[in-house]
Amino acid sequence: MRLAEGRGLAALAEVLFEDDNASYARLCEAVRQGRVSEVPGLAHQIKGAAQLLGLALVAQHAKALELAAKAGEPLPDTQALEEAWATSEQLCRAMGFLP
Repeated sequence: MRLAEGRGLAALAEVLFEDDNASYARLCEAVRQGRVSEVPGLAHQIKGAAQLLGLALVAQHAKALELAAKAGEPLPDTQALEEAWATSEQLCRAMGFLP
């Protein structure tokens, strides 16, 4: 994880929406394709990063995926996570945290 000194939340938002975007995409793809063994680690990573930024809905939906996968339960659809991700990214851009 790379953080630019003095950039605070902007640096964290950049890490999440740019660097962790590949992990987010892999998580959604793993859920869609039923690759359950990949879900807990990816969901945990997204959840932690989202919590650092206070993106509660992203963290909540990632946690639901993580817990369901660990419990062997059916995985929730990714639609709510995808909507929360898109909305959070738009808000971070509007607030100037992302280019």
